[in-house]
Amino acid sequence: CLTYEVLVKTPATEMEAFGDSGTTLGFPVSMPTRRVRLVAKAPFGFAFRLMAPPYEVIDMTSGLPVPLPEDLAPPTLMGGGSTLEWIVRNPQEKRRYWIHYRFYRRNIR
Repeated sequence: CLTYEVLVKTPATEMEAFGDSGTTLGFPVSMPTRRVRLVAKAPFGFAFRLMAPPYEVIDMTSGLPVPLPEDLAPPTLMGGGSTLEWIVRNPQEKRRYWIHYRFYRRNIR
C-alpha cells in the first residue's frame, strides 16, 4: 500500500475558473489504485459551482469520455462551497477523472 499527497497551488492561473465557461480539475490514474481523494479549496471570498456535466471519466488513450461507473460517487461541496472533495474508490486505470466547475463570489459577512 502506497499513500502519497500532492499539493498544487495555482495563483494567478486558471482564470477560466472565474468566467462563465469554467474549467476542469481532476487526476489521471495510470497504475492500479484503490482510492483517490481529491480536495480543493476555493480562493477566499469564492465558492465552487459545479457545471454540466459536473464530472466525467475520460479514456487516456482516445481522449474520449467513457460511461461513468455505476459505483462512482459524485464530488461533494462543503463549507458553503468553499471546499470540494471527491473520493473515488477503485478507479479504472488509464482514465482521467474530471470535475467541471467555476467560482462564484460569496457574500461574506
